[in-house]
Amino acid sequence: MLYKVIITLFILLHPVYCYSDIIPNDREITWSAGISGGVPTNYTLCANVKNSPYNAVGDDTTDDTSAFTSALAACSTGTYVYVPSGIYKITSGLNIPSGVMIKGDGPTVSVIRDHRVAGTGNYILQITGSSSSQVSNITAGWSKDSTSITVDSTTGIAVNDYVMMSQLNETGLVTATGYGSPCTWCGPRDNETRAMAQIVKIIGINGLILTINRPVYYASSGYSPQVMQLGGSLRIGSGIQDLKVERVNTVSSSHNNIVVQFCINCWIKNVESYMTGGAHIRAQYNYGCEIRDSYLHEAWGYGSGAGYGILMLHPNSDNLIENNIFYLTRHTVVFEGGGSGNVVAYNYGKDALDSDSTTWLTGDYLTHGAHPHMNLFEGNVGQHFELDNTWGSSSHNTFLRNYSSRTRTQTTSIGQRAFEIEENNQFENFVGNVLGPTSGGGTEGPGTLCETNPVDWRTLGCRTPGSSGTPVNDNVSDDILRHGNYSYAGAQIQWDGSIADHVIPDSYYLGAKPSWYGNCVWPPIEPTTGVVNSIPAKLRYEGTSCTCTDCGSLLRRIINLRYRSK
Repeated sequence: MLYKVIITLFILLHPVYCYSDIIPNDREITWSAGISGGVPTNYTLCANVKNSPYNAVGDDTTDDTSAFTSALAACSTGTYVYVPSGIYKITSGLNIPSGVMIKGDGPTVSVIRDHRVAGTGNYILQITGSSSSQVSNITAGWSKDSTSITVDSTTGIAVNDYVMMSQLNETGLVTATGYGSPCTWCGPRDNETRAMAQIVKIIGINGLILTINRPVYYASSGYSPQVMQLGGSLRIGSGIQDLKVERVNTVSSSHNNIVVQFCINCWIKNVESYMTGGAHIRAQYNYGCEIRDSYLHEAWGYGSGAGYGILMLHPNSDNLIENNIFYLTRHTVVFEGGGSGNVVAYNYGKDALDSDSTTWLTGDYLTHGAHPHMNLFEGNVGQHFELDNTWGSSSHNTFLRNYSSRTRTQTTSIGQRAFEIEENNQFENFVGNVLGPTSGGGTEGPGTLCETNPVDWRTLGCRTPGSSGTPVNDNVSDDILRHGNYSYAGAQIQWDGSIADHVIPDSYYLGAKPSWYGNCVWPPIEPTTGVVNSIPAKLRYEGTSCTCTDCGSLLRRIINLRYRSK
């Protein structure tokens, strides 16, 4: 114990500020995702859905839809509707107003069960606002890390408004056409000619100069940058917490369980979602929201567009997806549009399925449509991380200390890849990840043939998930950053010879082990040895808990306070 006291005193008297030199500044940002201060805990009770005048029964027989609708309508900002233990039958989707939370006693006892006939009902719960189409041109300040931009008009824009910044697609980097037809639904506007986007808050206006709360994440000259107001009717500070939602009857990929759109600082916490059609959670045009501590599992179908865990559609910025369980989904977390600055961290994905090809090891964490950029995937556990070329490009995403096993419970014979980076995915960063089953086997890669299987690193730049032969271009291999990743197939860690820094950061968004992580080893993934410790989400799924008593010495934790934003 004495050494801990001595080291603590030393740090207090002699602060250590160390920096990671692994990822160049132009390829990364300072990630600050989610709700500042965390999910609110100060909302006050507005309505108990079982009390008069609402009188919900919660017996799974009586239709309680009107009780919920009336209770939600009666509540104002900063309050919540309480859902006591019970199984509540609904026959229509429920809309949650701005600033209102719906909260149960926990997902094992407070259940909202959708009894609509098969093939109906676009959502069970929805937090959804609307937007405007007010557009201004950016005339100055359009550069990475800038927090001040000049526009040609501030008409309709006020302090505390949210705007979406975008530029025309950069030649050679951004495309909405992968190996299929153009993804006309992925991007924010102008028929996919502005696929890269970032949502920010206006915190100051001086003439035509706008001060924004987050720096510009990516910018290039000559591509006509603009801002579009997200005014309309946004939802701010709405939440869904401590309950379960489920579908009784079969639905298709157009029917989701929870929809969150045009939402600011909204959250989904400790929610179980069972049997969806399209996505358990569909999120679009959101800023600073959190999806955390939840369990999303099983679907009525696993074909194209169906059975997703979380679908991040269109632009979404600075949202936090943390500490969730995904079981029997087609994909775990999917970015299908120009999301930026989001953090996907410490989630557990198990047994992703694809009914189009039942022996295919489908991607669970993936970018899937133009143009996700500057997003962070950290500390996740899954089977197949995939940056695909289906609906276009992505770039400048970072993967830190993830574990990809390239295995699942169900039999697989094809698509057995731990990491896959297809054509049109450039400037991607992979630092300190562990790949492949711990038993080894297969090939480390990347090789020269796209059909190599099983492999920890698929050949870089292949055109499609099923393509064979050699890649169609070498931009991916030219631009990728791979440093300090451990392959069980190769039984070794691989370093980039041009990078002198061999100290892998613990985190790119956390300054220290978070309180919710409990007594588990953090960081869980150790690439220098290939050790993969269980993350809390995995242990929750298994019904167990951490057993370590000293999860990393104080000396190691102090030494590892080495990464701060440049």
